[in-house]
This record gives sequence, structure tokens and C-alpha cells, in this order.
Amino acid sequence: MTGGAMPDVEDQIKEELSEELSEVASEALPTGKPSAIDPSASEPSASARSPEPPSRVEGWLDEESADPGPLERLVERVKLLSAALNASLGLHALPLLHLIDQLWELLSGYIKGVFGGLMTLRSAMRVSERRARGELSKGFTDDAQRALSLTGALLCLPQPTQGVAHSLEGPRGEHLLALALTTRAQLDDLKRDLAQLRGGGVKRGVFSALKNYALDLIPNPLSVFKPWWTWLLVTFGVRFKRATIIDLVSTLQEELMSLTDDLKREEEGERVDHGARVSELRALLSRLQLITLQSHHHARPSQWRPLALITELKRAEGTQLSHPLSVTQTRLYLLERLLSASTGVARHEQRELVLSLAETRRLHELLTALHERAEL
Repeated sequence: MTGGAMPDVEDQIKEELSEELSEVASEALPTGKPSAIDPSASEPSASARSPEPPSRVEGWLDEESADPGPLERLVERVKLLSAALNASLGLHALPLLHLIDQLWELLSGYIKGVFGGLMTLRSAMRVSERRARGELSKGFTDDAQRALSLTGALLCLPQPTQGVAHSLEGPRGEHLLALALTTRAQLDDLKRDLAQLRGGGVKRGVFSALKNYALDLIPNPLSVFKPWWTWLLVTFGVRFKRATIIDLVSTLQEELMSLTDDLKREEEGERVDHGARVSELRALLSRLQLITLQSHHHARPSQWRPLALITELKRAEGTQLSHPLSVTQTRLYLLERLLSASTGVARHEQRELVLSLAETRRLHELLTALHERAEL
């Protein structure tokens, strides 16, 4: 359909969307802001917006509220089980697994404490080995890039079409739940590794992990209501806007790049204090874990509100980057609105609109199938 074929219909649609577009215009990103997971970005953007501060409900949660528990990590490893859950529950399996893990904490917080101690010990050994070999910055950079790439693939974040596929081994070609589980496992490992990035040499991190593991072996009963309270807040009490998600991931990328530079300076013999940056990164990762736990709301553009779709389109104008699935979903929405408002236009123009809608729908179905198989 050529431009200007239906000016009266387009004017009508513009009037209907004017209120939404006026709200979106103020949130548009400035031209030139790097992609949220663009690995080629070398300098933090001076005009990058900070994500919205945590809401009051988020303030009631601690950093471990959205961490994957033993059952979720087990399902992430057993591909047959994750495939069965994906076929039956899809991404809604994540809140269910989180609830079971919370109930498991209620019934056996002792065992979960031992599991957490083992995971922390494994992280301490990994970081210590890398530090001893002088490969701490390289290993951390690879892990961070993989975590951001997986997050971008899961949440349909705008990203370049080249240069990131190499870091997406594992869940590719399986299903969306496997991608979500692998993403959360990678974020969990990255968050645990951050806790080990402090001074003291190779032995200190391992010694601290062993001490904490020994303390975890001592039973410490928790409140009966805490697991239920945590699950209810995580599942129903916290919601994230699309703009907040993109700003959060962009800020996380910039902070990870800065930390990588600090680690390189440390390997060259310079003394660097990671304390403040590590605390900020762990807080950002905790919020991202909350977002990925709600992947059933954020991973499919078909479930986004029209305002979120239009916001994504406005952001793409500034960054020249977009996700193909969100683009086709936005086009599908606008074409459907045009078709519903085209009762008074010529028949051949309606036919062109129907053909364009059918073509867009076929393309959208193809991209959706690729996304559901974690191949997009």
C-alpha cells in the first residue's frame, strides 16, 4: 500500500493514538544511545537514563527473593522435564517452580541453605581459579556477555543482528522455557561470582565460602509466613514497564563494562576497590532476576500493551535498533486498527490493506515460532 492512499483513515488513527504518542514522546531515547546488549559499545553513554528506582513493593524484598531455587536449577538441567513443562505450562511454569521452591524453604530451609552454600562454594572456586591464572577479567567478561545476550533473546530487547549469536549456545533450538531457565541460571552464577570479587587473594574467597557453608549446616528456622509472603510479592506485587526493563539492562551493561575495566587494572597490579560497584551490580541483577521470573509477561510482544509497542517503536527511531518480533507485532496492531476504521474507503484500498495485514500476520507467525524455539 502506497503512502497517502488513505489520508482520511490515517488522520483518524493519528487522532486516536495522539494521546498515547504524546506520553511516549517524552520517553524516547536520544539518538546514538548504544543497544542494551550491544557488545561493540566501548564507552558508557553520557546521556543514558537511569532506570526507575525500585518501587515500595520491591523494597519489601531482599536480594535473594527471585533467586532460582534447587527445583528450578534441577529443571534447567533436565531438558526432558523442562520440555514437558514448556508444553504444558510454558513460561507460567516459572512462578510455579518459584512457589514450590518457596514452600520447600518453608519445609526444609536447612537443605536450601546447604544448597546455597554449595553454589557459593562453587562460585568461589571458579573465581579463585580464574584469579590464579590471571584470567579473571576475561572469564567475567565472557559470563557477563552471555548473560546479557540470553536476557536480550528472552525479553526481545533491541540488539544488533550480528556479533552476539556465538554466546547463545545451549538453549538455541529447544524452547522458550529452556531459554528462560538458562538465562536465570546464568544471572544467578554471575551474581554469585560478583560476591567473590573483592581483595584478599586467591584463598580468601574460598575460605569465606567454606566458613559460610559450615554455618549453613546449622539449622536456622525461619518464619512460617516468609515463603508465602515472598512468592505473593514477586508474582503479583511487582510489575515492570518496558521502558524500565530496557533502561535497567542498559545501565547493567555499562556497569559491567566499568567493572571489567577495573578487573583488568587489578590484573596489572593496581589496587582497586570493587565494593560499591559490586553492591550496585548485585542490586541490578536482583531486579533483572525479578523480571525474568515474570517472563510470561515480558517475553512475548503479543502480550504487551499497545502503549509499550508504540514506546518500542519510538525508541527504535532514536537507536536505529529494534527486535523483529516487536516490530511485526506493532505493525500488526496498527494494520488491524486501520482495517477496523476503513469502512468508508474505496474497495481496492481495503483489499490492499487486507493483503498487507495477511502478509504481516504470516511473517509474525514465522517469527513467533522461531522465538518459541529460542532461535530468534
